[in-house]
Amino acid sequence: MSWRQQAALSRFEPARSRRAALPEPSNEVSRVASPRLAELLVFLAAVLISRMAILILLKAFVGGNEFTDDVDMLQHIARNPVQLVLGQSKYSQHPPFLGLAEWVFFAPLDLVFDEFTNFRIAMICYELVCSALLFLIIRRMSASRNQRIALYALYIALPSQWMTSVVMAQDEIIASAFILLTLLFLSRSQHRAALLTISLGVVSGKIFLALPLIGLMVFLPSLSIATRAALGLMPVLLGYGLQAVGTAGADRAGVISFVPDAPFSISMLMWFAPALSLSTAEGLYYSATIGLAVCAAIILYAIQFSRLRAARWSPNHIAALFYSLLSAFFIVFYHVNPEYIALLSACLLVMRPSALLALSHFVLSGAAWSINLFYGIHRASLNAQARGGKATFVSAFNDVSPFSAHTLFLLSLGLTWALFCLVVLLSVRAMPVTPSQRAHFNPDRGPLQTSS
Repeated sequence: MSWRQQAALSRFEPARSRRAALPEPSNEVSRVASPRLAELLVFLAAVLISRMAILILLKAFVGGNEFTDDVDMLQHIARNPVQLVLGQSKYSQHPPFLGLAEWVFFAPLDLVFDEFTNFRIAMICYELVCSALLFLIIRRMSASRNQRIALYALYIALPSQWMTSVVMAQDEIIASAFILLTLLFLSRSQHRAALLTISLGVVSGKIFLALPLIGLMVFLPSLSIATRAALGLMPVLLGYGLQAVGTAGADRAGVISFVPDAPFSISMLMWFAPALSLSTAEGLYYSATIGLAVCAAIILYAIQFSRLRAARWSPNHIAALFYSLLSAFFIVFYHVNPEYIALLSACLLVMRPSALLALSHFVLSGAAWSINLFYGIHRASLNAQARGGKATFVSAFNDVSPFSAHTLFLLSLGLTWALFCLVVLLSVRAMPVTPSQRAHFNPDRGPLQTSS
């Protein structure tokens, strides 16, 4: 080799050595992504296995006989989703796009599974969606591995989730998914998407999500008032407008005219309605008025506190606001079912709650469902009309319980009221931040982070 060739090669040696020293991008990405993917898959597998185990045991216990009153209604909605949109369904008190949300998973499962399992497995699918969304949010929080595992375990164990989706086959898990998706967008500073998502949740999941929607519209100063109004109100006006046109003049109750009895409501105010000689319609009016007034006071308190302390709101604080508004309304509104606690659970897991709040909420979710269970057993015992799966529960209860179902019902009711008051106070305290606890934005992990 000539000296000219040697000189030319020597000029490229430093560049070669620098390229050799740089890590391979694909290898670096795979080293980061692999543990996260493994963590997600383990979490999803744990949720799926736990839910399917509960479903198998439940089906064996009742012999595949249905024991809830709402499954037929929800299956009808899922099989005829367009009727609900156009206000032509006999169940038009539900959000207009709820049938479409149920249909996404229910339609294929309905072709394979029987009447007892098809809707329950559809709700398990939505639980997997919630689990994936929760994972994505938690990964953006400054949480250690042990803290993440604790949050995953709490989600799996919460009675508000598996009782709602698997045991009682209710659709509030869909509303929980909208809450978590909203909080995920907030963690990524995608405010328009967050506002649009929670608005769609009002017309696709639960009308009670209007409370978080109002709270989010107040605390999104990054968007103009016109933008907040458009994104927050247009889906609601469109969905309920279409439904109202269909129900106008028809013998079907829309959400405005729907005034059901609430014999096993878990809220406080309705139980004082008979002493006040209030009808069901009057109880709805007064309880809704008081509930909205309390929610307005919470929002005003949060505004005032954030101004005084120059607080910066981040998604975990918004989750606390959502929790406060929903729980404060549920404690007084006349018609509150135990499955509504699932909406609070979606907020709780993002709040990074204190041990006291987490424990109180866990017991609350169990006590709320106990009200429903003991009321159903007591009513079936009085009427001697328990059949199918209900008869199995009544027989099992009479064999093992030394107390009457009515006594346990009253005890569960009192415990639920006390815990509701406690979690409302704890969630309000979790909303604002002091200057020493101000939220920090980490561009690598997102804004769900607070300094200690």
